[in-house]
Amino acid sequence: MDSPNVADRENVDAGRASIGYYDRDVDSLYGAWGEDMNTSPNVVLVHGAWADGSSWSKVIPLLQAKGLSVSAAQIPLTSLAEDIAVTRRLLSMQNGPTVIVGHSYGGAVISGAANGAPGVRALVYIAAFALDEGESLDALSK
Repeated sequence: MDSPNVADRENVDAGRASIGYYDRDVDSLYGAWGEDMNTSPNVVLVHGAWADGSSWSKVIPLLQAKGLSVSAAQIPLTSLAEDIAVTRRLLSMQNGPTVIVGHSYGGAVISGAANGAPGVRALVYIAAFALDEGESLDALSK
């Protein structure tokens, strides 16, 4: 078997770091949500631009091994509004508390998609755009 390349090791290490954070705070996370400890939170992953849902393929099994229900959005990257709509549809299919995670451009998507979504309990930005209310991606480039 070939050894993984450096990028693969970095992706796996990043996934482990995220899971390590989750492990340390799982009790307080459930307590803050007021949820039954037997309810496994959902995790919805949103990729960035120039990527697709498969970019999470190394992170998904690590999260599933921790008992989490994980879905990766496949946003079309046609417009921010359409990407938010696709992500909102995926969020509406989740049962129970949901953590939504965005990478890069996906940060802007999760900010819009989570707004008013009843099951969303946390947003996680991984090297992502976290826009203020009324701020646009275009404004950041100026």
